[in-house]
Amino acid sequence: MAGKVLIICRSYYPHYGPQAHRAGKFAKYLKKFGWEPVILCSESTPQNDAMFDAKLIGQDVCRTIRVPYNISAANRSFNFLVRKMLKHLSLEVLQFLSPRRLYYNVLARADKLLQEEKFDVILATTPAPFALAIADKMSRKYHIPWIADYRDIPAQHKSKLNPCSPYHLLIKAHQKCCSSAGALITVSQPLYDKLKKWHQKTIYLIFNGYDPDDYHKEIKSNSEYFTLVYCGTIHDSANPGILLDALDFILKKDPRQLERFRILIYGVPQYRFHRLFAQRPCSQLFHCKGRVSFSESIRAQQEATALLFLAYPEVAGIMTAKIFEYLGAGRPILSVPGDIGVTDDILAETQAGMPASSPQQTSKILLNWIDQWRNTGKVNYQALPEKIQAYTREKQTEQLAQILEKAVAGHFKTA
Repeated sequence: MAGKVLIICRSYYPHYGPQAHRAGKFAKYLKKFGWEPVILCSESTPQNDAMFDAKLIGQDVCRTIRVPYNISAANRSFNFLVRKMLKHLSLEVLQFLSPRRLYYNVLARADKLLQEEKFDVILATTPAPFALAIADKMSRKYHIPWIADYRDIPAQHKSKLNPCSPYHLLIKAHQKCCSSAGALITVSQPLYDKLKKWHQKTIYLIFNGYDPDDYHKEIKSNSEYFTLVYCGTIHDSANPGILLDALDFILKKDPRQLERFRILIYGVPQYRFHRLFAQRPCSQLFHCKGRVSFSESIRAQQEATALLFLAYPEVAGIMTAKIFEYLGAGRPILSVPGDIGVTDDILAETQAGMPASSPQQTSKILLNWIDQWRNTGKVNYQALPEKIQAYTREKQTEQLAQILEKAVAGHFKTA
């Protein structure tokens, strides 16, 4: 059946964050399944976006409508938001969680677009809640079915919520907004389970996945050093302390083991890098490479001997896009400290890496890998290609295409 789908998101190329790639890859592969996607998003510029990637300019995969976003106006709107939330955090708070002016500008552009053109369905993707609020309003006004895509969910870093907390009120706002949605999508089983408690809706699980087209052909790892590569930000709930303890232990016991060993960190600002690593004996092994383009990040992963993944063991459901990027890079993955039931399951299924939950286990894995590298120039990698290929962006988007078809056919109940 297929048709025309409007994808509403906060960030898209040349923003290089995971939300931009999720929207972009959905659009790219929806066309393969007969859909005509149109992306509506805020404009990303060097002035308003710290994750602006000039190499992504001109990489649109479909017709894209960008709404200008002035950073000074955003700052004024943020101050307005804080005052408003402190005064009265009502169920209408959802639409103000983005800069107020940007929200209304995107809303007006969506309204104009839907007046001028016929769309069969709307897909709104987070983490920006204002996309959901706009989809809700447009769906009610133009009687178009819509799907809510939760890459992140409210208070996903909170294990328990006080009924009077702003997070609890925010969840109520999401419930109200998504009452008009046909179905919800999220990216991990624990997030699926949380959404199931909050919404009386059909919920689907669609992972982020990786796109083989993003990877460079015939890149070999650097044979001069055993290079462990980390790409991404480092949040407080994903602390690399276990790895640091393991490296300090090896250095104390036999520093010769790490003579040709280094860790390259991409995506972490210098001040954050020093705060995490500067005071440790193993700091000499770390090299901060700062922020790089998406393409350079992929190249770094492919040139690595092995890849470091920092999991979120205390927060159920965090399934970062990075784990799938790593699968596409084809290098063994060390997950510290593991998360039991989320990315650990992906690694076990694909045989692409292993978790290490203690300094002792981490040092054992690293020393084994270093020994393999010394003897053969690489780490033994026995991943299962057929399992990894199940996580391509195309495979994930195929599920989305089926959900959109169900929405257009009226299979879902709405408020």
